[in-house]
Parts: sequence; C-alpha cells; structure tokens
Amino acid sequence: WKSFSNDSKTQIKTNLLSALTSQNTPQIKKKIINCVVNVFTCLTENEEKWPELLQYVVNGFKMELNETNLNIIELCLSILSSIYQIGFDELKDGVSLYCSRFEMYFKSNAISLKAKTVQCISEFLCSSMSKKESKQFRGFIFYMLETTYQCLNANDSVNLRLCLESLNDLCNCEPKILRKSFSDLFVLMGKIIENKNTEDSLREIAFELLITLIEATPKVIEK
Repeated sequence: WKSFSNDSKTQIKTNLLSALTSQNTPQIKKKIINCVVNVFTCLTENEEKWPELLQYVVNGFKMELNETNLNIIELCLSILSSIYQIGFDELKDGVSLYCSRFEMYFKSNAISLKAKTVQCISEFLCSSMSKKESKQFRGFIFYMLETTYQCLNANDSVNLRLCLESLNDLCNCEPKILRKSFSDLFVLMGKIIENKNTEDSLREIAFELLITLIEATPKVIEK
C-alpha cells in the first residue's frame, strides 16, 4: 500500500465506494467488502484516514428502514462489524446512533437484517470497550438469542451460522457478558443440537459454544 501514489489511493477508494453502491451480486459484494476492510486496515496502520467510508456507513444507519434501503443498511452493518475494532477511536462517537438503530432493526421482520445486527453487536462487545461502555449493548443479548431462535425455526442455515459464530466469538472474548443469560442460552443451544434438520457443523458450533462458556464461567452450570 505504501508504494501507491496518493492519486492512486484516492482512485482505489473512490472505485470501491462506487462498487459497493452499484454491485448487487451477493458473492461479488462480499468480496468488495473484504477489499474495503483490507484497504481500511492498511490506511489505519499507516495512520491515514478514509472519512468517506465512515460517512458512507453513518449515512446508511440514518436511512429509513424500508425495502428500498434494506440492502444498503445490511451492507453498512457488515462493514461496521468488520472495521469497528480497527477504527474504534473514529467510530465510538456514533454509539448512540448505532444503539437506536439496532433496536429498530430487531423489531423488523427481516431475519437477514437482524442476523447482521447480531454480528455487529458481537463485534462491539468484543472490542476494547470499558465495562461502562459495553453496558448499553448488553440489553440486546435477549434479541440476539431471539434472532438465533428465529433463524432456527425458519431453517435459515446461512443466518443461523452468522448468529452462532457471533455468539461463539462473544463466548471466547467476553464470556461474562453472557453469564446472566446462560439459562436461555443453554435451552436455545439444546434445541439446535437436538434438531436433526440442522447442519452438523452448526450443531457442533452450538455445542462448542456451551462448552466454552461453561469452562470460562463454571458457576453457571453449578447453579
């Protein structure tokens, strides 16, 4: 990245933002997001900024929640999930906006949107937040579990995987956050493990998630 001229860097960033807006093929869009995250990481490591990307994400969160804007909102959730820990200092001031939108997203009927919200909150809670800062996100744990259950009932393996992997990350990074929700989590993971229609790999994640949480906080199972 250091070998690129400033003009080349500007052109790359402009092209990537344009591609995010114009590309609708899921697999290609996923690759574009990965590229955006890699470029943002390189910029941050070199103490360079990309304010246009941050503004793009913020604008996405300010959009009205409707069918027309749904894809862009989900896109911004995916980007924020991937760059929050890297750009924590620049993004932390928008926490009140994110929280208000998370609450709205969980009340929608769009499972994909809610699953991406679960992923985003997990990334927030796994970041370098203080206990006081993370407190405002802990109220969403119930909705995170509820969304996981909805994905299970809908036989939506793609979004169920996203939710399970997000919860598993949280179990590994901040297990104490899930301690008070262990009873609900235990029942939910049990339903997933016992469901023969669920992919074996997803049932394994559910089982590993419980083991990780119990090993980190043994008292939850003793009770």
